Amino acid sequence: MGFGGPVWHASVAGSVIRAVLEREAVRQLDGLGDAAAGEWREVGHTAFHLRRRLAAREMALVGPVTDIRGTPEARERAAALGSMLRFAPPEVLAEELGEAP
Repeated sequence: MGFGGPVWHASVAGSVIRAVLEREAVRQLDGLGDAAAGEWREVGHTAFHLRRRLAAREMALVGPVTDIRGTPEARERAAALGSMLRFAPPEVLAEELGEAP
């Protein structure tokens, strides 16, 4: 998505009050990442999204990051989610599985 490296991502829905959603997303990522290295906040159609660059110590633990969209691994992970996939917007799921038109 053009963030220049791995990021933590929290998406929060369930309220129409942006401040409530944003506060919960920040709470979910408390103690994770390095906001000074990069942080992105976005209001979507149904959720508030917070992305934050991983801290150097976190990147050292996870190693190189690979985009698995459209790969067999992405399909295996999706299959493991089973009925939970009903919550994913169809266009997002299609992109993740490499089935976007």
